[in-house]
Amino acid sequence: MAKLAPAAAASLKAYIDAAVSDPSGAPGVVVVAVNKLGEPIFEHAAGKIGLGKTDMISMDSVFWIASCTKMITGIACMQLVEQGRLALDDSDQVYKLAPPGKTWEYGISLDWAGVLAERVSGLRLNDYFQENIFKPMGISDISMVPTEDMKARLAYMHLRSANGELRLHPNGHVNRRPLYASTEAEKAATFHSGGAGCFARPSDYAQVITLLLNNGTHPRTGTQILKKETVEEMFTNQIPEMPNFGRGEAVPPPKRDLINPVLEVYPGDGDSPQGWGLSFFLHLHDSGTGLHSKGTAWWAGLPNLYWWADRQRGFGGIVASQILPSSDAKMLDLWAGIEAGLIQQVVATDGIQNDASANTGGVLNVQEIN
Repeated sequence: MAKLAPAAAASLKAYIDAAVSDPSGAPGVVVVAVNKLGEPIFEHAAGKIGLGKTDMISMDSVFWIASCTKMITGIACMQLVEQGRLALDDSDQVYKLAPPGKTWEYGISLDWAGVLAERVSGLRLNDYFQENIFKPMGISDISMVPTEDMKARLAYMHLRSANGELRLHPNGHVNRRPLYASTEAEKAATFHSGGAGCFARPSDYAQVITLLLNNGTHPRTGTQILKKETVEEMFTNQIPEMPNFGRGEAVPPPKRDLINPVLEVYPGDGDSPQGWGLSFFLHLHDSGTGLHSKGTAWWAGLPNLYWWADRQRGFGGIVASQILPSSDAKMLDLWAGIEAGLIQQVVATDGIQNDASANTGGVLNVQEIN
C-alpha cells in the first residue's frame, strides 16, 4: 500500500514551506495525499490564511474548490445511471454550437448535468451530494451552502496582477452569493453549480478521491458509493477519436482576472494522445519521465487547486490554494513539484520504491522536480 518515508515527507514539507515563504509565491497552501485505504500518506498546511493576515492556514481551512466540484457531480450522475434514472447516451439531439472535434471550449456542461441530477432525484444538488455521497462517507466539510463554521475557516481569495504582485481579492470573493446568503430564502435562491459550486476542507475532498482509488467503495466506512464497473467506465477514455482535443489551440480567457490563457490543457510527451473520462482528464499512457501512470485522472479548480487519482499506484491527492487567475505559473510549478515528489518517494508495503526515486536515496531531491 502506498506510503511515504518520514525523511521524504520532511523534505517535501520543507519544499512547500520554501515556496510559501517566497513573497511572490502562494500566501497559503494545503496539501493532502491519501492511499486507497483512505489513510493520509502526506498532509501539510503552510503559510497564512490570507496575505497580511496573522492567522495561519491549517488542515481545517476551507477552500472554494470551484471546478474540483465536477468530479463529485460526475459521481452523482453515475449513481443515477446505475439506478436507470439517467442514461449516458441519449438519442435526443440539440443544435451544436461547437461540433465535436472542431474546437476546445470550456463550457458549463457539468452545470447542466447537475441540473439533470436535481430534476430526476427531486433534490437540490447539494442535498443530493450530502445524502448520497458525503454522509455515507462520514464527510461533513464539503458543501455548496457553507455552514457558519465553514465560513469562519474560509481561506481568503487572492488576485495576482499582470506584474506578478499578489493582493487580497478586491471583491472579497468571486463566489459571494452562498457566503452571504443568511436567510432560508437567500439560500434557496442560490444556484447549486455542478461545475463549480462546492466549498471544502481538502482532507474531506481527499476522501472522495479514495472511493475512485478503491473501485467505488469508501475504504474507511466500507460504504459502496459506486459499482466497480461504474468507476471503470468513468476512467475509460470517452473521446478516443479526438486524441488532441486539448492542445494546439489556446484556451481564450473570458476574463483575464479569472483565467490565464494556456496552450494545452496538460502538456504531454511530444504529441502523445490525450483522453477524457467521465468528468476529468485522463493520462492515456505512462509518461516518459515516469511521473504519471497510465489511467491517472486529474482536474483543477479555478483558484489554483489541483487533484489527481493514480489508481495504478494506489494513491491520489489535492493541492489547494486561493489565487486568481487560474493556471498561475507559481502554483503550476508548486503542484508539479509536490506531485512529482510524492510519486518519486511513495513506498509500497514491501519496501520497494518506484523506479523514479531510485537515485534519491529515499529523500526528496527538489532539484529533480524543478
